[in-house]
This record gives sequence, C-alpha cells and structure tokens, in this order.
Amino acid sequence: MKKFSKIVPMLMALAVSSTTLFATETVSGFGEQIVTSNTYSLDDHHRLSGQYPELSEYIVSINKSVEFGGIRFTLDEVLIVGNKVQMTATSQMIDGSKFEMSSGYSSIDVEKKPTSEEGQLATVIVKMINSMDSSFFATLSADEIDALMNFLSISMEDSFSAGSFGTYSSNDNSKLYHMIGAEYSPNASNWQGETFVVSISELGYHNHLIENIDIDLRELYEQTKELDILTIHNIGENGVEMPLNYQISDNVILERVQYYTNDEGENILDLLTKDVSNNNFSQLFTLGIGDNPDVYSNSSWRSNGVHFQSYILGDYTVEDVQLVLNTTEYIVINDASAELEFDMPSISVPIISTETNVQIINSNETVIDVNLVKVSPFELSISGSYYKETDSNYGYQGEAPDLIEILFADGTTEELFRKGQTISTSDNYDTKFVYNYAFEDFTQTFDINNIKGVVFQGDTVLF
Repeated sequence: MKKFSKIVPMLMALAVSSTTLFATETVSGFGEQIVTSNTYSLDDHHRLSGQYPELSEYIVSINKSVEFGGIRFTLDEVLIVGNKVQMTATSQMIDGSKFEMSSGYSSIDVEKKPTSEEGQLATVIVKMINSMDSSFFATLSADEIDALMNFLSISMEDSFSAGSFGTYSSNDNSKLYHMIGAEYSPNASNWQGETFVVSISELGYHNHLIENIDIDLRELYEQTKELDILTIHNIGENGVEMPLNYQISDNVILERVQYYTNDEGENILDLLTKDVSNNNFSQLFTLGIGDNPDVYSNSSWRSNGVHFQSYILGDYTVEDVQLVLNTTEYIVINDASAELEFDMPSISVPIISTETNVQIINSNETVIDVNLVKVSPFELSISGSYYKETDSNYGYQGEAPDLIEILFADGTTEELFRKGQTISTSDNYDTKFVYNYAFEDFTQTFDINNIKGVVFQGDTVLF
C-alpha cells in the first residue's frame, strides 16, 4: 500500500513504496498563516537588499508591477541560492487607502511559464489539485497516483518541489510586504534566466476561532483499546480498523484513540483523525494539559488519508486532557486576481558542498551515515541515512548527530542548531534524511569564504 502526503502549496503527492514522509520547518501551515497573529514592521528592511546587504551583488531588482482590483502589486527583488529562490514584493491600494489589519492574499504562486501544450495542461491540473481539499487523494488508487505523478513530472518544466509565502503590514497599514520562497528539485535544470509568472489572488484576512470540545477521550479509548497499536510502520497495512467515526466538528472525524505508557514511564496519547481542509479553511486541534492550555503534538504525520498526532502526557492521564479545536477561515474581501511575468535572474549565490562517508554513533547508539554536506549563506544541510528499529509514534524527530559545529578558516568552531528536516522511513526501518542547521541566532548568515569545514561529534569534514 502506498502512502502519500500533500505538499503545500503545490505539487500533488509523494508516493514512495511503503514509505512515510515527515517534513518539518520552523514555519509551516496552510495559506498565509504567518500574517494572522501579528503585524510586523518591516518598513526599513522589507527588501532583500535591506535584510542581506552582504549579498547585494547577487540580489536582482525586478521592480515590475501589475494593477488589479484597486491594488498595485510590485515584485521588488529576487535572490537565488542554489535551488532555492527568495523574493520580496509590495502591495499598495491605488487610491492611497489603507489595508485592513492583518490583510494578505489567499495565494501567491510562482511558476515557470510553460512553453508546450503538455506543460500548460500540467500547470492547469496542479492548480485544480491545489484548489481541492485533502480528501481528494483518498479517491485515487496507487496506480492512478503513479500515472498522475508520471505525467506531471514529465510534462511540467522544472516545477517547484515546495513553496511558501508570508505577508507583513507596514506601520501605518498602507503597504503589505510579501516574502515569497520556492525550491526546485535538485536535478531541475534550465530555469534560471527563463520567464516566470507570479499569480496573486483574493485579498482577505484570516479569522480564528478557538473552542473547547466536550469529549470523553477515556470512553472512546475503551472502545478501541483491544486493537493493536498503530505506528508509522503498520498504518498502511490492509485491514487496519478505524472504528470510532466520532464527529469532532464539521470537518474533523476522530477514528482512533490510543493511550499507553512508553519505556520511560510516560503516558502517551495518540489521536487519529480524518479531516478536510483547503487553502481557505483549516481545522486542527491542540490539547489543554494541566496548567498548559495550548499543547501541540510531539509528532504529527499523515498517511493514507489519516492524520496521526501523538502527545507525551508525562504523569498526566487522559482524564486531565482538554481537547481544543482551532478553526481558521480565510475571509475574502476582494476576489480579484492577476498575473505578472518576469525574467528569473541567471546569477545565484555560491554554495559549497562535499560528498563524504562519515559514520557517527549518537547518544541513542544509532549509527548515522552522512554522505553529503552543503552550506549556503542561510543554512547548512546534511543528507544521509540510518537504520533504527522502532515503533515509536511520539516525538519523532529522527536520529541526528548529537553535536554539529561549523569550522571557520581561523580554526575556531561554533555549534549549530537543527531548524528543520525531511525524513522518509520505510517498512524495513531504513531511514533517509535531510537535516537543516543554522546558528543559534537564526538571523546570522554563513560567510562562505570564511568556512573551512564541519565537525560531527569530533570528526571533521573539510570543504
């Protein structure tokens, strides 16, 4: 049985035979989550050239605008780092009026302009998929997913493997500043210097509702406690029972409650749900435990249409838990949309990388093989694999080296901190990973010319 997960905001599904994918970053979510809670002032540093003056020779000014629905949207600057693209843009009301507090767009997409009929059709299909809710994928068989992915991968011309955007308001709400990011697959080619299209749609804002749910988790657990515990390794097996069908809300159904004690004596609560969400609507839940009213899951992943969330309760019991439903709805106040063409720069920031065969044993006695190290001004990434037999559902952050340090040209070192990862694990417990690291001060960039190597728990890899 194949498992897959939708990658926001584009591209369909990852279907790797008997593999579950975990991807976490410091900022994640649907639509424009970053705009909803706070209003940031970036009046002085909203452009890339203001944020990264040390990279000014690689930052290209685009300064192209499009007007729609009484709004002027301007693409300001673009910076390419390896296979990643960062852009800044600005929105203003043409008549000089101000935006509503916490305004933003429902979507900002950046795509290479297709040059073939197949490429145009594939682009349309992706837009249709991303306009549907996540339940769409449950209607497809594994063969249909394979056929769809094969067509899109062949027809789409160097598509993004991931993308994101965030919007911030100026001090007086007269401008919106947009931070747009995108990432190409490592083997993508022939996209720098080509014509791209920025698509902007639906000015609006996010409306939030938080409410406690009256639910007896102990009673629901009693109904399923005789069933085998589901884990990341067996959830895809045929015949897995999801018997509860308990309606938490209009868009969330609770299918299983798992409650048990781990090897450290901590109480663990797993909640398995099916939910429906799209770019304009999302519902998720957190837990209130003891004095903490807002506890997020220690592990969260999706497989075969099921959303799996695991919580470490510690000494608390299931009776101490309050389920809290968080509803976020995007309210459209201007449904106009527009497209803006621009030429992607052909200049990019240098990165350094080296292939290696370092083998590390961490404090969990896991043997970790690192085969690739890359450093850009914004992060250090390591790629590799390990073998770890575990049925653990909670706190799944992958096995990593206990200590990674950057080695400077003068021989000094500084510890780095993991900020995100992509982990894929198969049914035979083989796990592949890509871990991303940054300085403790995440605003600090890496000076490529001042880096000599990386130190893994005392083992040095030189560039």
